[in-house]
Amino acid sequence: MPIEVWTAEDLNNVRNNLSERYIQMADIDLSGWNWVPIGSQSYPFKGRFNGNGFKIKNLTIIKKEDELTQTYYGLFGRVNDTAVLFENISLIDINIDIANIDKTPINIGGVAGAIHAGWKLIKCSVTGQIRFRDNYPSGFTSQVFIGLVVGNATVNIDECFSIGSINCHNLIVAGTHKNTNAGGLAGNLSGSHHIMDCYSTCDVINEGGGQAGGLIGTTGYTGSIIKNCYASGNVHAVYYAGGLIGSGGQYAVGLVSLNKSVTCEINPPRKISGLYEDEGFVETCLYNIEDWVAKMRVVYEDLGWNFDSIWGIQEGKTYPYLLWAGIPVIIHKLKSYPLSILKKYRMEVLQ
Repeated sequence: MPIEVWTAEDLNNVRNNLSERYIQMADIDLSGWNWVPIGSQSYPFKGRFNGNGFKIKNLTIIKKEDELTQTYYGLFGRVNDTAVLFENISLIDINIDIANIDKTPINIGGVAGAIHAGWKLIKCSVTGQIRFRDNYPSGFTSQVFIGLVVGNATVNIDECFSIGSINCHNLIVAGTHKNTNAGGLAGNLSGSHHIMDCYSTCDVINEGGGQAGGLIGTTGYTGSIIKNCYASGNVHAVYYAGGLIGSGGQYAVGLVSLNKSVTCEINPPRKISGLYEDEGFVETCLYNIEDWVAKMRVVYEDLGWNFDSIWGIQEGKTYPYLLWAGIPVIIHKLKSYPLSILKKYRMEVLQ
């Protein structure tokens, strides 16, 4: 039988047995906690966690440059086991604020910083914000993966969504290569894994280097599949920017770009993948469609989306939503800023 998790203290105690199965039994409020992620580089989480439809509210992780003790940040830090299952987890109003120097790699996500080997992440949702600043010393190269749900994913992700914002600022130093990968749902998807039937309304602003995608920052080149998903947030990056995928995504099927704005400073911004011409996806993905068209069920059914058991839509009123969650009610504390302001965003020294 799984261990029951009723309170914030019970949730904190999960770190004392990293290979167990857990089930959440009540809403949990983490207000007042500066959360220490469950699972580290040396001692990763290897169990299972079922959120059971309950909420975890106000997850907060604030770390200044001189306070970093690991490289994985989220409710869970590092996860590493092929039997790992995260399901029915709902995080409301997360606030993750990380300042970094000379640490590599950095992995940040609401549910988990990194799932390096896992079975499945299914029916999970995250609302809130992630902010990240990196001051690289000259010549330093770092991998950074940031997603509102998971930072670095080697796991199948099904029926998940995210609502909120990601803001990254890297200090430009001559001679460095910036490799920050930010996505509204996941920073990176690697291996022969998939993201299917997911969406993100997250604004993703990645200044100073790397890639940004409304859904995924970057994908691997060994068969990662992204299928039947959409993104509708604003996206901005320096190197590659895509409405859904920052870079990669050669196995993309049934994707819909509803982004209001996609901008990039070096390479041309694109509505599907920042690495490929949009025309290459014309038979399998949609972009540049009118708002009223985006609220029609037939548009998505023609791409093969399942409206019997996975997706719902209020014809003419809403974009598609996941049936298990219903129409999302925005209750988090984020403000909506014009892209012109978001692009100029610079994170000050954390208070």
